[in-house]
Amino acid sequence: MPSPSRLLLLLAPFVAACSFPTTDGDTVKTDASAADSAPRDTGTPRDTAVAESAPDTAVAVDSTVSEDAGSDASSCDGASCSDACADVDTSSDPKNCGGCGKACATGESCASGSCTLVCPSGTFSCSGKCVELTNDHENCGKCGKACASDEACIFAACEKICTAPTTKCFGACVDVKTSAANCGGCGKACVAGESCVDSTCVCGTKKCGLWETCSAGACACSKTTCGGTCTDTSTDAANCGTCGKACATGVPCVAGVCVASTTAAFPLSTSSTYSMYTGVTPLGTGGGGSHYIAGDYVEDKLSRTAPLTRLDLDITMDDQTSSYCTVGTLTWAVKINGTTVGSYSFVGGSSYGLRTIKETYSFAAITPVSGQITLRLEATTTVCSGGSSWNWYPGGTVTMY
Repeated sequence: MPSPSRLLLLLAPFVAACSFPTTDGDTVKTDASAADSAPRDTGTPRDTAVAESAPDTAVAVDSTVSEDAGSDASSCDGASCSDACADVDTSSDPKNCGGCGKACATGESCASGSCTLVCPSGTFSCSGKCVELTNDHENCGKCGKACASDEACIFAACEKICTAPTTKCFGACVDVKTSAANCGGCGKACVAGESCVDSTCVCGTKKCGLWETCSAGACACSKTTCGGTCTDTSTDAANCGTCGKACATGVPCVAGVCVASTTAAFPLSTSSTYSMYTGVTPLGTGGGGSHYIAGDYVEDKLSRTAPLTRLDLDITMDDQTSSYCTVGTLTWAVKINGTTVGSYSFVGGSSYGLRTIKETYSFAAITPVSGQITLRLEATTTVCSGGSSWNWYPGGTVTMY
């Protein structure tokens, strides 16, 4: 309900048009038209006083209303932060955070009367900014951790930035065309005394060859120089034992001697075969039974008087492994006089049948014992349970050089 002062303000326009009774019962109009139409009696001062006092009464009413209205406009409950006298919570209002008119910046929220930065998912607040710690140069991995001027922040770690013509090798920027430790590529180091020129290790002005070392800027031969080339006459078929002594085509040079090849059948029916269940028995004819355990082997002694440095294996085995279980890769070691010179393998598990193995192995010279070498093929893997087996049938040949 309006206050009394506001009611008077609303009724003010009607006051001047109203007639008021005097103390002696006469009626006086307050407006000008009423005063002009009333009978004038100049001898009676009472009417003049009444007519003159009417405007004063109206003025008094206006003054009183104005004061009451101002008093009513100043009364508000809570914090007043607008002409409409709206109530706001300055502890959470982002437009009036902590006080009227204290607006938070874009991206901030108001909490407990203070503006707080709100960062999107994946970013963090660092010194008043939302940043991604995985790639921010000034806040790499954590707030305040700045990368150097020649670094970039990559996956929250400062990484060296290499510019052409350099390449990053083991955390450092290097030129692989001139770096002796990374000549032509990271980790490709030149030997002592060499330098890297256009990605090539050189000794002075040339690249040292096999059996040569770089010394004082020049290549020095550590073996024998034949026709201006450093070579090893103990293995060089073109200079076997001495410069210019060549072996026949296909004949290797072993320990400085040209040695002809020797071919023998392998395995033979008299070859020894081993199984952890039957021990050592003759292979016989038909493959020597079933084998599937690591350590099973077949071996024989082959005639050979000269040292050998190469063996060509050309044999056939019978793969009887099945797909009952995951057989996987089966591998055999090739041994000469107890020294492993190589291996061969195939994937079993499909009841494949005959498997042909053709392999060539080169190695340091092995000297025969009493005119013989012992050749063994030994399994290094075991067939899974239920995966069946393999055997040595039907065999083939080996050629020794």
